[in-house]
Amino acid sequence: SYPTLFRSVIYKISPGRVAETFLSTGEQYIWSLVFDKTGNLYAGTGMAGKLFKISQDGQGEVAYDANDPHIKCLLSSGDNIYAGTEGEGIIYKISSDGKVFALYDTSEREISCLAVDAKGNLYAGAASGESKAGRDDPGRPGGPGPGREGEDRKSYIYQITPDEVVTKIGKAKDK
Repeated sequence: SYPTLFRSVIYKISPGRVAETFLSTGEQYIWSLVFDKTGNLYAGTGMAGKLFKISQDGQGEVAYDANDPHIKCLLSSGDNIYAGTEGEGIIYKISSDGKVFALYDTSEREISCLAVDAKGNLYAGAASGESKAGRDDPGRPGGPGPGREGEDRKSYIYQITPDEVVTKIGKAKDK
């Protein structure tokens, strides 16, 4: 459990611009939010890597508890939710009936973004290595630990076709 200061809250904003607590996650970070096609809200969190499913009336449940510390990005496409993690860099597929499976385990440590094209191809932005010292806040997730210089980060783009064929299609070195 985290100190009260770090307990992330999702707020619902009324048409009159009044904020009210929708769900208190108890997690340190809320990294990503996405609605499914039936109106449920999903929240990807960290430091414990939980994916919350929140009904329209604000009832929340843990839909998945990942082994990775962060569920960094979410995407809703068709009947599925896709989630990308930081730690092991795994892309998960969550079906409408709540079944979760690892769609692809990359060799990078972080999935930072997800997108889908009109043909149903899923794209994932992935990063390896750690930020160089001084570039980011050392206490920030993904930043170098105390006394570590870090290494060059490398970024990649993966394409996953609807029949789950994976291709690493792009590479860029972080400067």
